[in-house]
Amino acid sequence: MAKITREAYSSPTAVVSNAPDNCGIPCSMVVAFHKDHVFVLFQSAEAPMAALLKL
Repeated sequence: MAKITREAYSSPTAVVSNAPDNCGIPCSMVVAFHKDHVFVLFQSAEAPMAALLKL
């Protein structure tokens, strides 16, 4: 699994959790106070990362 971490000050968690799903890639979310962690399969990490960078 690959972990993508982002600061949680801007986009709502629902928007972030939909980004990998919109790419057709299943993900698991861990939401913290100031950071969100998205876990995806390691071989599939580039597409969700690109989608998250657009937010």
